[in-house]
Amino acid sequence: GLPSFVLGLEPNNELVKGKFLLKIVARSIPASLTVLYNIVIVSIFANTINMSYETQSTISVYLTAIIGIFFLIKICKPFTLLRKILVSMLSTAFIIAIVFLPDFFNLVPLNTSNILITFVLASSSLLILRVSTYLVTNIFHLLDETIEYKSDGSLL
Repeated sequence: GLPSFVLGLEPNNELVKGKFLLKIVARSIPASLTVLYNIVIVSIFANTINMSYETQSTISVYLTAIIGIFFLIKICKPFTLLRKILVSMLSTAFIIAIVFLPDFFNLVPLNTSNILITFVLASSSLLILRVSTYLVTNIFHLLDETIEYKSDGSLL
């Protein structure tokens, strides 16, 4: 909520072209698919290796927050001072929550194998996010020819 509020208050002199809602959905689906991918994989691991529900929940929270930060970094480009502060503050808040407030958020300590699972899924999430962005961008481009692209192929 906080990133949406801060970014929504930024001045913007550019006119919205094409279908606004379609653009918003096209930008948000890749992160949603990546979170879904992580939750499904964690659930499969949980059933396979008898992972506790608390551990499964903790890993899912970590991965969802990491994807949220990846997505925030992506949508904040190009960075302004305000956007840098926003990303830094939210990343710091996430670390503070993990280190100092795990009981408040019902997070449990992870063993080495669970940390490894989290690390591998977080790393693979970058690839999943990139591939799903590419696929969704192309699908939505077929639906709305007015969608414009940046030089890197992502949505404007």
